[in-house]
Amino acid sequence: MDAAGLRARCAADIEARGDGAYFSGQPWLREAFLAVPREEFVPERVWWAHPRTDGLYHVIDRADRPRAWLKAVYLPLAALITQIADGRIRPEDGPTARADFTSSLSCPAVVVDMLHHLDLRPGDRVLEVGTGSGYNTALLTRRAGRVVSVEIDPRLAA
Repeated sequence: MDAAGLRARCAADIEARGDGAYFSGQPWLREAFLAVPREEFVPERVWWAHPRTDGLYHVIDRADRPRAWLKAVYLPLAALITQIADGRIRPEDGPTARADFTSSLSCPAVVVDMLHHLDLRPGDRVLEVGTGSGYNTALLTRRAGRVVSVEIDPRLAA
């Protein structure tokens, strides 16, 4: 399945949670979710947020495992770790037992739920503190009149 198909399946899975939030009453949010390619905001290497049986958090590398990486991007309840120990542990260092995650890409369901509860209206102005990958910012721009997003960590901003 390609990225658009995985994105649509992810949206359907989020919608199926059916507890009154997520896309409910916010059609712009579903449209934005389907239009914004999350994979363009995910680093080439990320850590899986759950340790393996050996206690290590493994790296999903887009170059080595493109299908697994893309599937991970669109798992509705999977956060992807983008930074450990303020960047002192790098994805290219491989699996790690360190669990001091200092940045992550929130799982798609959480992102959608947060934006749902924000109840953004056309023309609203938004100040987002903590840009991270920029994915949430991209979703916000589909609805808001003006979005200003700031990131103080130069590694994350890069």
